[in-house]
Amino acid sequence: QYPVSYYLNAEQREYVNKRFVWRDNNEGIIFSRIGMVINSFELDQIIPTLNGYLNGQHKPGFMDLMIHEQYFYPFYINYQPDFREKVLTAVKWATDNGYKPAFLSEYISDKN
Repeated sequence: QYPVSYYLNAEQREYVNKRFVWRDNNEGIIFSRIGMVINSFELDQIIPTLNGYLNGQHKPGFMDLMIHEQYFYPFYINYQPDFREKVLTAVKWATDNGYKPAFLSEYISDKN
């Protein structure tokens, strides 16, 4: 099992990984694949990693960029001095590639 797979079986996890977003209508839960956990990458790897999504068969319609905000604070033991630049780099990439800020709920309907 993946560490954050919740109750999803292998087939459902594979579907989420291909589609980036999946709604379990029985439970009313929306699952979203995280495109990037920004703080997990070096600054010079952010754009090449995100560009990998453009090389696939389908560009994701919704890109979930995640951060762990504690890396921004100088008092945090694992502080990343370039964290702000990392976030801005990822957001600029998203904007340059046609993405706009949005809540996932704006794109997912309660209808089947």
